[in-house]
Amino acid sequence: SLRLEGWREKQFVVFIFVSACSLGFYALVSLLPKELDAPPREVDDEGAVLIADTLNHALRRATRAEHGCAHTVCTIAGLGGVGGWAEGCGARALFSKPWGIVVDASGSLFVADARNHCVRKVAPEDRCGRQEWRVTTLAGKPQEQGLADGQNGAALFNSPQGLALHRSTGAIVVADCNNNCIRIIEDGRVTTTAGMGGNKADGHQQLNRPCSVACDAKLNVWVADRGNCRICRIPAHSGRVSTVDCQVDGQSAVAGGDADGQHV
Repeated sequence: SLRLEGWREKQFVVFIFVSACSLGFYALVSLLPKELDAPPREVDDEGAVLIADTLNHALRRATRAEHGCAHTVCTIAGLGGVGGWAEGCGARALFSKPWGIVVDASGSLFVADARNHCVRKVAPEDRCGRQEWRVTTLAGKPQEQGLADGQNGAALFNSPQGLALHRSTGAIVVADCNNNCIRIIEDGRVTTTAGMGGNKADGHQQLNRPCSVACDAKLNVWVADRGNCRICRIPAHSGRVSTVDCQVDGQSAVAGGDADGQHV
């Protein structure tokens, strides 16, 4: 997922591609091993790259050697290649198509577990001098899809995908893809902030399969609205969806397509 705040990017060469017509926002942080399968990525406070290895149903961590560009990749949670749902540490936990991933100031990870229809928390623990990662469910009822606001397990999602973190508030923004809406998690409570929820629509205020989100320093939310082939902006605390108009050779390019241009 794309971070707009410039947090830790100075450690890497970052290439950013913006496409609402395919898979949304992606930041390709560095060259990583080929065996990682469709990985959204995040960077922790130590400069390690954290990967939601979607089709391998696992979370991976890549650390770069002190000299050179080689990476060491280890699986920190999930049983590689085995999808399902289970809580616990390391390989005892199971995911089903983990997608978006963010890390907070304490070093805990939050993951959109798309096929399990919930958001998971992955927190580091020290066990006998060895670090392990414990997986719990933050919000949503595992393996049950739907649309409901509420506290923790009372809330329901339908294929949550992109995640973003309001770093000043700690709130987590969720692109709830198959519910066609944007959700906010604050202190475990889930609310719907934009989109009609469950209605596929191409109207100005509706979303159609939003797949990725980002937050800027002013708490505005930016959305890759895949089904509508557009990038949207939701001003802080407003819930109002507006299309970001991009100009390509002086022509508006809000309807999708394949072109480079400049936001105005």
